[in-house]
Amino acid sequence: METPTNGVVAYPSGQCDLAYLAQGVGEYAGRDLTVCEQVNLGRLKKASTDAPSWNLSGAAARNRAARLLGPLNLGLEVRLDEYMRNLSGGQAQAVMLASLVGLQPPELLLLDEHASALDQQVQESILLMLRNCLQNSGSAIVMVTHDQFVLESLPARRIEVPYPRLGN
Repeated sequence: METPTNGVVAYPSGQCDLAYLAQGVGEYAGRDLTVCEQVNLGRLKKASTDAPSWNLSGAAARNRAARLLGPLNLGLEVRLDEYMRNLSGGQAQAVMLASLVGLQPPELLLLDEHASALDQQVQESILLMLRNCLQNSGSAIVMVTHDQFVLESLPARRIEVPYPRLGN
């Protein structure tokens, strides 16, 4: 999102199906969309000229959204017609993650404090979704977190980057 000043990120094939979830994204993303629309909009891999004609809330879209949200065990699959703005921040964060991971997880998922400030039930549901993503799809996840529980909950190869010491 920022212009790099140095370094290289290389992917073996030269291209990568990438998804990014920012910290607190649930607080502002899709506020005027229903839960069903948001989940299905997240499945649009690339903008295309026919995207506006997609039915994001028809029967197939509702079934897809319910299948993606059901495993979270947060009751979101029965709230498909509610607007995202009516969900808690954690619930909205879970919907956003479900829309990105979905039925075809990206090859690389970038997460920035994705589970911070969430209640325990939402956090555990999100971590279960991420564990399933890692185990079943072969996706790689790069995350930034300060939460030790999150680090211990996911099978991972960790690279811990210490903060530089300021002052003496």
